[in-house]
Amino acid sequence: MREFFQKNRYAGFAVAGTFLAMAALIVWMTTEWSPRVITKCYFTNDDGQTWFIDDVDRVTPFDKDGKPAVRAYLFSCPSGKSYCGLVSRHSDSGREAVAIYRIQHPDGRLPESLLRSGSREFKQPGQTKWVNDQSGDMFKVSMQKACSDGTYPVPFLP
Repeated sequence: MREFFQKNRYAGFAVAGTFLAMAALIVWMTTEWSPRVITKCYFTNDDGQTWFIDDVDRVTPFDKDGKPAVRAYLFSCPSGKSYCGLVSRHSDSGREAVAIYRIQHPDGRLPESLLRSGSREFKQPGQTKWVNDQSGDMFKVSMQKACSDGTYPVPFLP
């Protein structure tokens, strides 16, 4: 084997390059910073008091235990305290757009552009007014209060 690689130096480089590429691929696939597809998220049917996990493509509101369920955006502070800081639902036009998309693409995941095109409404738990995601008031609704230690909360997913 040694003689072969001495005569064919490029073959040795090719084998070494293949091993390096495979090692890099394994490292990339097993680290946390590799891209992942989000398939689950949190929902609530009691205005953020409790949460449950379901498929990210659910059209909200949907019925859960006889109550309308909406998406819940959870945050945590360094102290370990977790809370629901924001909830969202699809607007009437958003539900219609999703229904049309699902008829045209029955096996496809909802594209992010459809989810961020004025088709959703947001509010903070405890508030009554829903704000469209294209509204100028969206910034105020999405702002989270600082944690008790002065740091800002970090959003998290299941």
